[in-house]
Amino acid sequence: MSWTPRLQGRPRLTAAVLVAATLLALWGVLAGTSIADRTASKGDRHTDLAMYDATIERMNHGASYYAAVAVELPAGNYPTRPAMNVREPTLARFITTVGRPAAVATMLALAIAALILTLRTFELTERGRAAWVAAVVCGAAGVGILCRPAAVAQHEVWAALLVYTGVMCRGHGWVRTSVALLLAAAFVRELVAPVIVIMLVLALRERGRREAGLWAAALAAFALYYGIHWWNVQEMHGAAGPPAPGWVRFGGWPFAVDAMWGSSLLTVFPHAVAAIVVPLALLGWLSRAGVLFDRVGAVLVAYVALFCVAGRPDNFYWGMLIEALLLPGVVFGVQFLLIGMRLTRRPIPRHTIEISGA
Repeated sequence: MSWTPRLQGRPRLTAAVLVAATLLALWGVLAGTSIADRTASKGDRHTDLAMYDATIERMNHGASYYAAVAVELPAGNYPTRPAMNVREPTLARFITTVGRPAAVATMLALAIAALILTLRTFELTERGRAAWVAAVVCGAAGVGILCRPAAVAQHEVWAALLVYTGVMCRGHGWVRTSVALLLAAAFVRELVAPVIVIMLVLALRERGRREAGLWAAALAAFALYYGIHWWNVQEMHGAAGPPAPGWVRFGGWPFAVDAMWGSSLLTVFPHAVAAIVVPLALLGWLSRAGVLFDRVGAVLVAYVALFCVAGRPDNFYWGMLIEALLLPGVVFGVQFLLIGMRLTRRPIPRHTIEISGA
């Protein structure tokens, strides 16, 4: 899995990037957090997880998905319009079909696959054992925090596991597997659709017409599926719920930090730690060029840009979609800070371990 230092031989750009990362860290520290409360009392119906647990319970008693959410959304004080307020039916139908124990087992199996992939991926990208272990620990921590059996009905958990595994598979050249996993993630949570768009754009940039065709087909399949979902939401009968608050809030960089802090292992540390770690991790991924690093870097930048524009303080959990991808970047960022300036002054041999793709 080859990669090269992206900023090698470009000292001025390197300095500018380091200044930008430092300014972002200072901005995050000084701005603080807008998340008022990340906890919910036991039995509180005013959480997404509690509401979809109740929806699944209704479905287990014979209700259709849309009939169930038409009752549970207003009962939890959630709006039912526009359609983005209603999650796609994929996860609820899966859980009611196979049963909660089997769904939990599937979630854990997906996490184990992600961990095995993490071990192999960073074994190939890292030149030293310490860096490999550190990257694996960060990746494992990002995956591990997702795997709570009580959260099996949370759409972001499944989407995050599928996104992490799908992007890593593409780094290994397993294109068809990556397409299948990321399409499944988009069927669970529509916020994953930008990842498919990014994959399509990069495939076109690299003149991979066959791969681009697969991503275009996946995007078309998602558009059709979500169009059907949109139609079904418009046809739902029942209380409309409260008016839907807007998502466009222009929270800027501080909300991007909040999204990472509130939805990852970083939450156990003070907010100021996350304010420093997030730009460092982003810098780490962007400091390397290669199939995996180009794609992860593009995904992270796209979602950070999204979080800067869209998302209320209570939407911080959106960061769960990319937190597992972000965290290993801390290791790469530290390496860049330690040796990046030296790399700009002398050439180094290309890291040439390659993986044949399917």
